[in-house]
Amino acid sequence: MKAKIIITPKKAVLDPQGKTVQTALEHMGYNGIIGVHIGKYIEIDLAPGTDKAAAAKALNEAAHKLLSNPVIEDYKLEITEEAPSNMPNATEPRRPGRALDFDLD
Repeated sequence: MKAKIIITPKKAVLDPQGKTVQTALEHMGYNGIIGVHIGKYIEIDLAPGTDKAAAAKALNEAAHKLLSNPVIEDYKLEITEEAPSNMPNATEPRRPGRALDFDLD
């Protein structure tokens, strides 16, 4: 499975980077653009067999507490059955690291 998180500035928040890009596009001759919003796109590969509901709960918490600034940003979480893009094959040694634990109790 794969989690996709899209983080964008809230509509009421000034987005100077988006405004700069919009102005540059207009100066380059791209007409008809009424708004540009610059955000972040994050993909997280989930281990096979991960419980989708538990992953959604944990990742919503992570997106709210760490990945986004809820005062000025909104986020959208999507979990798909898509295969992770960088799954190691069985012959590759595992890299040490901390496993993502979805037990929030």
